[in-house]
Amino acid sequence: MAPQGLRQRTSAGAPHLSPPQRWEGEDASHIRRVSALPWFPLWVADFQQSRHVRLMPLEAVGLYTLMLCAQWDGGDLPDDPEAVARIIGRDVAEVEAAWPYVRPCFELNGTGIVNPRLETERRRQATKRARLSAAGKRGAKLRWSQNP
Repeated sequence: MAPQGLRQRTSAGAPHLSPPQRWEGEDASHIRRVSALPWFPLWVADFQQSRHVRLMPLEAVGLYTLMLCAQWDGGDLPDDPEAVARIIGRDVAEVEAAWPYVRPCFELNGTGIVNPRLETERRRQATKRARLSAAGKRGAKLRWSQNP
């Protein structure tokens, strides 16, 4: 049997992902879900060509990516490497080592730190989602309010 979180085959032979195994004692109570979208747009060329990213060691790129994911799911992040380590489930020493490379990619917003580009994408997606939802409701109202 494959370890949890790796691709396994269903009885029909189709691949699927099993849920990741939680670490013993892991507490996810600090994570608050804000995003209604389970994905965020990543402009690959912009990311790879960013001066900040190009100058980061690989470990810092990993921290940056995990922090973007955490921000998308939970909103602003604390401006504290220890707290961020708890949120992303990583070792404090690893986060502290990469912090000087990653922290400049985030700005203070009054309640924590955010990546400005990701917040722009969040607003853009929220606006699009609201517009599509309203259009769907108008269409449903028209369709179901007519007599057959």
